[in-house]
Amino acid sequence: MKMSKLSSLRADMAARVVARARLPRWLALLMPVIALTCIFGLTTIIAWASFRLHQTVHPRAQLSDRVVGLSVIGALIIAVAPGLLLGNYILGLVPPIRKLSDRNTKGVRGAPFHEAMRGLLKAACILAPVGAILIVLATSWP
Repeated sequence: MKMSKLSSLRADMAARVVARARLPRWLALLMPVIALTCIFGLTTIIAWASFRLHQTVHPRAQLSDRVVGLSVIGALIIAVAPGLLLGNYILGLVPPIRKLSDRNTKGVRGAPFHEAMRGLLKAACILAPVGAILIVLATSWP
C-alpha cells in the first residue's frame, strides 16, 4: 500500500528526530549556535544595507518604526536559507564533524549534506523574493 504524502513527511520527521538524538551532545549544541550566528549575522548585514539604501533614497527622512520593522523582517526572511547554508558549509569544513554527520544521516531522506544544501537552495529561491519585496517597500517608504 502506498504511503500518503502526510505519512511520508511524518516518517521523514521521525527519522530526523532519531538521527538528531544520536548526535553527541556537544555537536547537538554546536549546530544551532552556528546556524543562528550565521542567520542573525546575515540578517544584520542585509538590514544595515537596507537602512543605508533608505537613507540614499530619502536623505532627509528619519528611519521610522515601520521602515525598521519591514527591513528587519525582510532581511530575516532573506537570511534564513543562506544562513543555514553557510552554517552547514562551516560545519562541513571540519572533517570529523562531516564524517560524523554523514554517518548519522545515512538513510534519512533530505538530511545528508548535499541533499540538505540542495533543499536549502530551493528554499532560498522561494524566500529571497518575499524578503526583497518587504525591503523594497521599506526603502520606498518616506
